[in-house]
Amino acid sequence: MHPVLYDIFRKSSALVPLSILIRITGQGLVLPLYHVISDNPLKHIKHLYKVLDSKTFEKDIDFLLKNYEVVTPEYLIKCAENPELRKNKAFLITFDDGLREFYEVAAPILKRKGVPAICFLNSDFVDNKDLFYRLKVSLLIEEINKVEPSNSAFIKIRSAFEAYGLIYRGASDLLKIKFINKKLLDKVAEIISFDFQSFLKNTQPYMNLSEIKELEKQGFYFGAHSVNHPEFRFIDSTEQQFQINESLKFVQNNLHPQSNFFAFPFTDYGLDKSFFESIKPQVDISFGTANLKLDDIPSNFQRIPMEIPNRSDAQTILKTEYLIFYAKKIFGLERIKR
Repeated sequence: MHPVLYDIFRKSSALVPLSILIRITGQGLVLPLYHVISDNPLKHIKHLYKVLDSKTFEKDIDFLLKNYEVVTPEYLIKCAENPELRKNKAFLITFDDGLREFYEVAAPILKRKGVPAICFLNSDFVDNKDLFYRLKVSLLIEEINKVEPSNSAFIKIRSAFEAYGLIYRGASDLLKIKFINKKLLDKVAEIISFDFQSFLKNTQPYMNLSEIKELEKQGFYFGAHSVNHPEFRFIDSTEQQFQINESLKFVQNNLHPQSNFFAFPFTDYGLDKSFFESIKPQVDISFGTANLKLDDIPSNFQRIPMEIPNRSDAQTILKTEYLIFYAKKIFGLERIKR
């Protein structure tokens, strides 16, 4: 949605009580989506999305506890079988990517407040074996902005971009790089002498398996989030199945999931009914990121990203999404049609 239009809905939402918005939309269930909570700057996240601090996150949780009932992932299976349950005021916290701060910052807050959550893991990233290409983007932007490359380095980067059919004018152009041409990031790192392996070793941005197992014993849930975080609409069906099967297998082999949960990396946009039919044997519940929206696939749930630009409080974010949902409902646009 265009930022100006979103801002209009945001300001209008202040005029309507939350209870009325829930009643007129019939959508009591909300699934907030986070990636990382930190009180320290994170250069591998800085240029991608807003990092919320622990105080802000705790306020979000307090608001949700005051207005909704906390549920577990198994509740969503019941919702898939009986959509009427979506009308109940309920929430489930979700985290993507398995970043270290889930263990160090978010989980202790959630445990103290008695709130479960589900964290979705990329099997290639656990134990810091590899680094998500978008995190590489943020690291390189930070490095280039900190130490402006020489003219010869700039020319080499520009030439490397041109080899992939891209234009380079400055560090922000690194944001154009997609999964399909992610090897370009390693080339740029080589040009500016940045070592991703050293970063992985020294910073350890992801949780290790022992930490994940410890959290599972504490009552937290884990699901799959693909092997290495591609956008599904840009990979073929064979790769899609590989990404789902291998990441689910990792969770099944290393943890004790009662059900198989899968969160699509980036988005589930463009995936049709036949695709969801094909993954039924492996996936009990899946998750997208389209905010408050219904889905033609009853077992596919859309989540509300909470790390948005110019972020306000959780109440405003949710009330805005309710109002947008209601406006879309008037025109029959509240559902993703597969």
